[in-house]
Amino acid sequence: MKIITARQMRELDEKMTHEYGITALSLMEKAGAGVAELVLNLLRQNEWPRQVILFAGKGNNGGDAFVAARILEEHEVKTQTLVLGSFDEIKGTARESFKKLQSRSPLILEVKTRDDLERVNSDLPKEAILVDALLGTGSKGSLQGIFAETTEFINLKKFLSVIAIDLPSGLDPDRGCVRGIRVRADHTVTLGLPKQGLFLGEALEWVGVLHVVDLGIPEPLLNDLDPRESLLLPDDLTFPPKRKRLSHKGDFGHLLILGGSPGLTGAPTLASLAALRSGAGLVTVGIPKSLNSIMEIKLTEPMTVPLPESESGTLGLSALDPILNFLKRAKAMVIGPGLSTQEETGVLIHRLLPQVSVPMVMDADALNILAQNPSSLLKAKAPVILTPHPGEMARLTGKTILEIQEDRWNIARQWAQETKSIVVLKGAGTVIASSEGNLDLNVTGNAAMAVGGMGDLLAGMIGGFLAQGMSSLEAAKLGVYLHGACGDEAVQQINCTQGLLASDLLPLIPRKLKEISAMAYEA
Repeated sequence: MKIITARQMRELDEKMTHEYGITALSLMEKAGAGVAELVLNLLRQNEWPRQVILFAGKGNNGGDAFVAARILEEHEVKTQTLVLGSFDEIKGTARESFKKLQSRSPLILEVKTRDDLERVNSDLPKEAILVDALLGTGSKGSLQGIFAETTEFINLKKFLSVIAIDLPSGLDPDRGCVRGIRVRADHTVTLGLPKQGLFLGEALEWVGVLHVVDLGIPEPLLNDLDPRESLLLPDDLTFPPKRKRLSHKGDFGHLLILGGSPGLTGAPTLASLAALRSGAGLVTVGIPKSLNSIMEIKLTEPMTVPLPESESGTLGLSALDPILNFLKRAKAMVIGPGLSTQEETGVLIHRLLPQVSVPMVMDADALNILAQNPSSLLKAKAPVILTPHPGEMARLTGKTILEIQEDRWNIARQWAQETKSIVVLKGAGTVIASSEGNLDLNVTGNAAMAVGGMGDLLAGMIGGFLAQGMSSLEAAKLGVYLHGACGDEAVQQINCTQGLLASDLLPLIPRKLKEISAMAYEA
């Protein structure tokens, strides 16, 4: 699903009206219906009191709220609509929707001053859903006056849930968070297509759960759009081929994982198990020889190959030839889980890169080694997927973590283009950047996954898909989406955002893969 700017959405609205005869009122009806549907679902699922407060501006965002309020009243939900400004100032399509709402005689009040706000506050129900329709994508700059005061009121008062229409008021539709106050939403119902600003900077902290209302944008108009950013959804994914009845383990690829060092044998363990759970036929962990007995105890299904090591017990330079010989029977490789940045190990990785002929994932310490001489990546002949977290990306680029986080999209895109690789910049809203400059933004995953070992799982999953013959971009997209989806499922199971273990996700991988592929097929 494409991610667009406010200007592009305005152009779409105009083309739908002028080229396809789709009226602004019909679009507003669809938008309001989508908001009402979410409210009704929340009321039903949580058995909350059927009371809803809608703060509405005088423009089209307010018009969407008027439609939602009317539909909710039709479903016997008690609404209070609070209009910021005078009723006489409501114009155009929003006024048509306002008149329809008035005909049902619900409670509608004007809020022009702080005194008005304090007066209505005393009459508001103690338990209600709040709908934020103060300002939409046409708003720029920080909130002022009664809009800022109302936003502060919304954020301080305890509502059952806060739902923003299109984007939380005060959030810039193109740049995300800007200075000043903005509404903190539990849910955001964005209209037509997701807006760029919903994903930039700290916006994810304010958006809550994102829902997209289908406005019925004609397919030719969607095809004419040329944004380079897309929201990653199941129907954007490619899946490993279905297994034939007459199959054997060799049909599904052999993955080599290079990693492990004293104190860090858990990382390649998790990566190898994730690769198998993702469908790889065979997985072998290349480990420093002194750690092989430990890995033999830890692992059952994955195999190990003991390799020459440095004096520090890490992979040594003399492991180069054994690794290259092993790669003659492997289909893909993961480098980095628990690897260490010991000097001799670093020399090994830099010499290995230009000689590898199978697609590879570089993660963790492989990235830290690469940061010492990033130009060596240009010598790689095989496709490379880089999976840095913000700290690793900062080391690769020479920037600060703050600089990375403030410009995640552009930095990931630029690095992917310069290095001819695929960059998976991890974090809230993981970004997948291709060497062509296109971005996919992931929507799965949660804060409970901020724990050691999760990155090792992801590297192993992507490597497992590579081993099965998927392209690097296909494997990266599927691995990232599935990884987050498993995390979401795990959090639902424990009903808590603390205490999740990376290993909790392992048994979920096959089932979630099946579910997501079914969703993609239905789409």
